[in-house]
Amino acid sequence: MGKGTTFSAQITGLPQGGIFQPHEQLDYDSDWRKKLGDAYANKVEARVTCLCKGKPDDLTLRRLVVRYLKDSDRYSLSGWKHSGGQHRHDCRFYSVWPDDTSAGAYLSSVVRVNDDGTFSITLPVGLSRQNGTDKPISDVNPARHPRTGKSKPSMSLLGLGHFIWQQAEINTWKPQYVKNRPRNALWLASRISGMAQNIRVSRLTLADVLLVSAAGEGTQKQANQQRVRYATENKKRLMAIALLKADAKDGYTALQAGRLSLSSPIGFPTLNVSPNTLRACERSFGSELNAWRRGIRWLPSLKRSLPRCALRG
Repeated sequence: MGKGTTFSAQITGLPQGGIFQPHEQLDYDSDWRKKLGDAYANKVEARVTCLCKGKPDDLTLRRLVVRYLKDSDRYSLSGWKHSGGQHRHDCRFYSVWPDDTSAGAYLSSVVRVNDDGTFSITLPVGLSRQNGTDKPISDVNPARHPRTGKSKPSMSLLGLGHFIWQQAEINTWKPQYVKNRPRNALWLASRISGMAQNIRVSRLTLADVLLVSAAGEGTQKQANQQRVRYATENKKRLMAIALLKADAKDGYTALQAGRLSLSSPIGFPTLNVSPNTLRACERSFGSELNAWRRGIRWLPSLKRSLPRCALRG
C-alpha cells in the first residue's frame, strides 16, 4: 500500500460487487480478497474505482488496476496509468505527473512538489521588483549588462505556460465536457486561474499576481483589479495569460503601435509592448502570429512591471 490516505473503493461489473470502506480493504479480509480475485479474473467487465472524490459519473475516472502478486499470493490495487492527477491530493493513488516523460522532465531545483500537492517553481526572473522603475527584461541590452556568475536552472515563461496547460488538463477532452459550457476565453481563464492557486513562485502564489480574461461585472474583474493594486503597492510583477484579440487586423495594428490587445481584458491595465519585445516575439513566434492574422486564436503570456497602472473596465 502506497503513502497517503486510503479511501473507499467501488467494484462494479460483477454479480456481487459493492463499496468497500478503508477498514475493509485488508489483505486478510476474505471478502475483499475474493472480490479482488473476481475483478482480476474478469478484467473486461469489472471496474474498480477509487471514491476519494465521491462516485464519478464517468467510470473511466479514478479507475484502479488489480494486480496479483505471486510471490506473496495476494492482490493489490494501483492507479490506472497516468490518472494520478484525477485523485485527491491526499489520496494514496495521487500523482502530479500525467505521464512518465513529465515526471522526469523537470529538475527538482526547478519544479518541486510540496506536501500539500502544490508546486514550487523557479522562474528566471522573480515576481518581486527591486525598485519601482526596473526595466522589462527584454529592454535590457545584454552587451551593456552581461550576465555574471553561473546561471541557475529555471523554467521559462513559455515553459510555465506549457506546465499550466498540461496540469489544468486544457488539452484533455472528457465526455462530461459536452454538458459543460463551451471552451471560450472565460472557460480557459477559469482553468488557468484554478491551476495558478497551486503554483508558488518564491513566497508568492501565482494567482496573487495573475490576470486572466473576465466577464463584464463578474468576480474575476474585481480579482484582476485587486491584483493590479496589490502588485503596484507591493512592487510585484504581474503576469497575464489570455487569448489574443479575435479581430486580428485591429489587434495587430495595435501591437505594432505598442499596445497588446487581448480577449476580455476586463480589469487589466493598459499593456504596452516595447519594440524590442515585439521584434523578439516576431522572431520566435512568426508562424503563430501569421496564423492569428488568418483567424486562428493564440494564447500569449507575459510578465511585466507595473510602476503606474490605469485600470480598464
